[in-house]
Amino acid sequence: MKVRWFAAAAPPLMLAGLLSTAGAAQAQVTNGCRAHGLLASCSYGLHLTRPLHIHVHGRATPRQRERIAWVLRCEKGTRTSARHFGSVSAVTPIRFTVAPPSKRPDSCQMKVRVSIDTHGHIRSWVTYSQWTPGARKG
Repeated sequence: MKVRWFAAAAPPLMLAGLLSTAGAAQAQVTNGCRAHGLLASCSYGLHLTRPLHIHVHGRATPRQRERIAWVLRCEKGTRTSARHFGSVSAVTPIRFTVAPPSKRPDSCQMKVRVSIDTHGHIRSWVTYSQWTPGARKG
């Protein structure tokens, strides 16, 4: 099994959708991972600054069931939230939202693991919007 890291290039329409739903928030595209082979899997960790909406994406070729598991821990001021975790198993393409465990955290650490049960190519990445300091809370 071969594993490669990549910087995801999100389609412009997807970014436009994020921008329109986040108001003045800026859309961010993170690094992710890709792998191929029998029982392909990969994992990656990331640092999110002021996350407002977090979206995890997964793709597989050929289309098949892909499992994505994640763990999220956020900080707000001097407080660290409890770990927030979960998993999704669905036929690709996959896009799901992960809510930060606290409202308007300063930063979050996220770990993501992706896998398939058959042979194929997989990839995953995260997009997120940032809340703006000083903006009206709502």
